[in-house]
Amino acid sequence: MTPKELTFDWHISEGGKEVENRDELYYTKGEYTVTATATNPVEGDECALTVGENDVRTDAGTYTAKITEISNKNYALPGSVTLEYTIRKAPVSFEVTDNTYTYDGAAHTATVTQDAALPHTLTATASGGPVFTVTYDGAESRTNAGTYGIVVTLTAPDNFEFTGGSSENAGVLTIAPAPVTFSVDPEVKPVHDWAAEVNADPDPAGYAMVEDADPAVRNGFALTMTYDSLEHRANVRQDSGVAMGGMFSVSYKRVKDAAGNEVTEDAAETFRAAGTYEIWVTLTDDPENFMFAGEAPDVRTLYIGTVAIEPYDVRVIWQNLTFVYHGHPMHPTVRVENAFAEDKQPAESEK
Repeated sequence: MTPKELTFDWHISEGGKEVENRDELYYTKGEYTVTATATNPVEGDECALTVGENDVRTDAGTYTAKITEISNKNYALPGSVTLEYTIRKAPVSFEVTDNTYTYDGAAHTATVTQDAALPHTLTATASGGPVFTVTYDGAESRTNAGTYGIVVTLTAPDNFEFTGGSSENAGVLTIAPAPVTFSVDPEVKPVHDWAAEVNADPDPAGYAMVEDADPAVRNGFALTMTYDSLEHRANVRQDSGVAMGGMFSVSYKRVKDAAGNEVTEDAAETFRAAGTYEIWVTLTDDPENFMFAGEAPDVRTLYIGTVAIEPYDVRVIWQNLTFVYHGHPMHPTVRVENAFAEDKQPAESEK
């Protein structure tokens, strides 16, 4: 007697529920189970089919299930007893926000949010970890000013795939340089004793903040003082509320002498001689985390004001003004009574 050829149906279930569309299987962390049932046994006969290959699968991939056993020998299987099915990778999409900052010395990251509204989207891997990680040009966060590429990397690429976004071009993290401003304290201190008051002997030195009418002086600072023979620095403050850690320098360039004549001199770290000096601030931070407020980021040196040292009035004493002729040149003695010790005394004048 020839066995009856058996017809059957394939079934795929996940979590105990049969999947309606076998072409829309996605990785869910759960198990997909393949079974087969006979459709034409004689009434009253039992005929169970066993799927013995690739009958249970979890991970994404393409598999071939095969019926390996039939319980009733009165039935025979047809030639094709396999089913090819595919579990697709779970789709992942993301959105990048909060990716623009101003330098403040803190580490920053962007907000990269996974879209959980997509069908079949998983927000955690099988181990409970994140579906993807985020780096910024290779680092987990960034502190210094600059522009950094945001790279999103799948933690389980065998079971997940990006849709609607590129992992290598997710966006950029931008940290702008912090804008800083500077002011000049009207009190000028001598270099050799920053904390002490300026030498006021023998004639008090005058220090005053005066209005600068020059519109090129962006911050409007100008100082005047009287020559006192000491090396000086203006007390230039960074007052933007951003901690710079001293990453700027101040220099002074004399542009006019005591008589008001224009001069060309190199910038120096201090000023001493009578005349007018320009005050320049140079940003020395590296990398460049700061910028002058209101200027382009590439402006690294800025003129912020002037300091003028007025000539010091000396008291001249003439001596030996009466002579008896004896055929030789005669000259009086000239003495400066209140010259500073640091300065050379004027030579005696000839009459």
